[in-house]
Amino acid sequence: MVNYKLTLALTIIVALGAILAIKVMDDMRFESMSNEIGNSMLDGESTRLILLYPQIFNINDSEKMCQIIDFNTKRQMDSSFHLVNLLKIYEDANLMSDYEIVRERYTLSNIELWFYITQSKVVCNNSDIVPVLFFHTTKTKCPECVVQGQVLDKVRDKCKNFRIITVPNDLDIEIVNLIMEQYGVVTAPSLLINNERLIWGVVSEDDIIGDFECY
Repeated sequence: MVNYKLTLALTIIVALGAILAIKVMDDMRFESMSNEIGNSMLDGESTRLILLYPQIFNINDSEKMCQIIDFNTKRQMDSSFHLVNLLKIYEDANLMSDYEIVRERYTLSNIELWFYITQSKVVCNNSDIVPVLFFHTTKTKCPECVVQGQVLDKVRDKCKNFRIITVPNDLDIEIVNLIMEQYGVVTAPSLLINNERLIWGVVSEDDIIGDFECY
């Protein structure tokens, strides 16, 4: 005779075990992502202190300082590209963890990076560095954003002096909203190139590079 109570109990135990395993896996991904973003923000903090150092102590060794800033911002940008791909993979596989806070921290880290790149262009008089803000969506499907991201990957590989920074435009983050209002960003995908030229829709590598040097 089948013991239905025992069968039910075993089924519940197996189900609970599966749920627990999924929760543990989601938590591990969430922690890994948070740690990676934390490391990126540490790079940003290091850059901020380097920019402050000569101002406070009246030091004029700008060449060495600018080399360090360029190295830090390049490393932070590379980390940003790695993180955006990792975030997409983890969110697609996620069942329980809430990645909203992670997305916001990632976005703020990228805006901070853009600030430092912009400031270093002035401090280091480096007109060859071209920052590119890539506005895209996260909450809704955007096939055009995916295509534009692939084009930007090629520009990034081809032009090492381009600093491409991804910015979700639909998270209702105050600083992002201010930037979008200032530059007239109303749709995704949009590109803000060198803090002066705004392009809507999907554009080619040549359109992005334009008259800027690419090396």
